[in-house]
Amino acid sequence: SHILAVSGMHVAYIITIVDYLLSTLKIGKKQTKVITIFFLMFFMALANGTPSVRRACIMAGIGIGANLIYQKSDIINNMVISALVILVPNPFAIWNTGFILSYSATLGIVLLTPIFLTKEETVEKNKWKKIWTQKIKSVFVVSISSWIAIFPISMLLFRTISFTFIFSNLMVSAIIGTIIMLGMVASIPIHIPIVSDILFCLLDFLLAILTKISQIFSSMPLSHILVCPPSIGMIMLYYGGVFWWIYQKKLNRKRI
Repeated sequence: SHILAVSGMHVAYIITIVDYLLSTLKIGKKQTKVITIFFLMFFMALANGTPSVRRACIMAGIGIGANLIYQKSDIINNMVISALVILVPNPFAIWNTGFILSYSATLGIVLLTPIFLTKEETVEKNKWKKIWTQKIKSVFVVSISSWIAIFPISMLLFRTISFTFIFSNLMVSAIIGTIIMLGMVASIPIHIPIVSDILFCLLDFLLAILTKISQIFSSMPLSHILVCPPSIGMIMLYYGGVFWWIYQKKLNRKRI
């Protein structure tokens, strides 16, 4: 469900595709950024403006806009601005499940990933091995960070927890980017006989792999554990402990 939900990951791939296409057409960097911002607004409307999509598009738009005027962009500030844009017209959106999970997971990734994903001083002789090791480690760390952030919320909302998500995320992340990009190309209403047939066959093959991975991991014993929902006090205690741990880690790093 997380992979199929349109959110930050899809927006990141959209930005990558638009940037690549406009760069190929030799359009200037400033013009590319402006067009990308307008395309994000179009995509936000196309995706029906759900809270998770709006958060991702607004944050990305602010980041690109800041770069356009040669200013630094802070992710936490961008999150707050996007939350205000969503909540001022409709304060009840704060109870939306997508809003809660999207902001919690993003905040967890932003705060926890730098702690887990430290820079390695060792020099790896095999360049490709180093690249793939870093990619696998980054996917693993991002998955863990988001899981820590939404752990009590998922217990409260869904009464379930899963311990197989890390391994399924590692396998799915290898093909999901290709599926998203091919899917976007396939959605263009232009039919080229041979090219279109190859494209749809490739998409069918990758989607079959994605479905099979989901079936395998969903049938494992630890993929769906029923739990009692925690109290609000326990959730507050949990997040208080997490934020205190983050604060201590950041404090120690500054001292060093």
